[in-house]
Amino acid sequence: MGAHSGKHTLYPATVKASHAYENSYDLDYDDGDAESRVPARYVRPLATAAPTPLTTTSRAPPPADLEAEL
Repeated sequence: MGAHSGKHTLYPATVKASHAYENSYDLDYDDGDAESRVPARYVRPLATAAPTPLTTTSRAPPPADLEAEL
């Protein structure tokens, strides 16, 4: 899950690349949009996306798999 353009709503997406040095991800959203270098604080794994509130101070761990929801 990811917050498209830093918004507070999460949308389904797939992680296409990770950038460990800047703690960000490149995402392809299920609706066809794509976004590069999304800060990790805006990305949640599918399994925990619903119960985890999105805050500007949270940090997401590296993805366990390459599927994310935005």
